[in-house]
Amino acid sequence: MSGPTKINILICVLLIIGALIVLYAIDAYLLRFRPHVKSVHVINLDKDTERWAAIQKSAPIHMERWPATYGKNLTSEQCTEYGVGHAMTRSGVGSYEEQEKTRRNQGVVGCYLSHKLLLTHLATLDVPDYYGHLILEDDAQIPANFLKPEDEWHKVYKNVPMDWDIVYLDITKPVGKMVASNVMKLEYKAGISGGNWGTHAYIVRHGALKTKILPWMKYMIDTIDEHYKLKFNEWNVYASVPGIIKLNEAQAANSSIQKKE
Repeated sequence: MSGPTKINILICVLLIIGALIVLYAIDAYLLRFRPHVKSVHVINLDKDTERWAAIQKSAPIHMERWPATYGKNLTSEQCTEYGVGHAMTRSGVGSYEEQEKTRRNQGVVGCYLSHKLLLTHLATLDVPDYYGHLILEDDAQIPANFLKPEDEWHKVYKNVPMDWDIVYLDITKPVGKMVASNVMKLEYKAGISGGNWGTHAYIVRHGALKTKILPWMKYMIDTIDEHYKLKFNEWNVYASVPGIIKLNEAQAANSSIQKKE
């Protein structure tokens, strides 16, 4: 083999290696915009110490506890301050004083505000827009190997499109279109009841908090999951199907935050 031929082969090999390095660097750069879990926050009432201890024990990952809002303790003035109209908590039957004594939906309001106030806090953090904040309710069941290289999440997150605003790690009766392996883009279909329920485990993109999510949560018009899904056709919302972090049905049925008393 002549000298020039060897040089040409060497140049080709170096070009191929260089191209592979560039492709790898581009892939690594783009991968950062996938929904990585950078922080984990668990919504938990102060009095529910056993539930907080149980969810900590279920998975050895670092979690920050967020004090849930107990709806029964909120006054009408506080509800108004937080963007909750009187129609959400008053029956409309009897005098103003009578309605104040028989307020309703206090657990629903407390749940909504727990998420809203946590999201408001997260929006103040000085982190990149692509950061993913995982929000959990304390009745979520976290797999023992969650966030380890071999877990189910690591098989899913690379398939989530980079335009994501929210990714549900589980949702009841998902409604939408599959866009990749184990990934569904959720949709809101007006006039069709049922589906896309639950906020026990979802990731929000930091950059979407101030621009999309929090402006929509200024005023409460429905339960937290129904409120979110009204925007599913405008936001880029995906779900892992099947889900990864399931709801503990027994704990959910006995949730203090949802009870009036």
